[in-house]
Amino acid sequence: MIIELKIWADIHSTGLFNMIGKQIFKEETSICSDTWKQLQEWVDKYDDIALMETEERIANNELINQLDREGYKLLLKIKEESPYDKNCNLIRYKYYSEGLLKYLHRADIFFEEE
Repeated sequence: MIIELKIWADIHSTGLFNMIGKQIFKEETSICSDTWKQLQEWVDKYDDIALMETEERIANNELINQLDREGYKLLLKIKEESPYDKNCNLIRYKYYSEGLLKYLHRADIFFEEE
């Protein structure tokens, strides 16, 4: 069985949800503590964006892009650390951009050369 989870910086959330909107807590995952902490810090950084109106989001496009790159990198790290849930079901992760209010795929995100 495949289950889907989404990475989403909803305000004051864990940043990880099932597809019906239930928050997933650390204890329900095999994500390491350092990565979980990074996820929580990323959600906190996104808080100001979540409260913005459309015009403000347009004006802060570069910050949104930066946060989405950071969030998508976290998705890849979480996917590597926790490919299965505690019942051995494969997890398919999706990324939802709170700034753009839509799902993004790797091809949608511009990664700078490192």
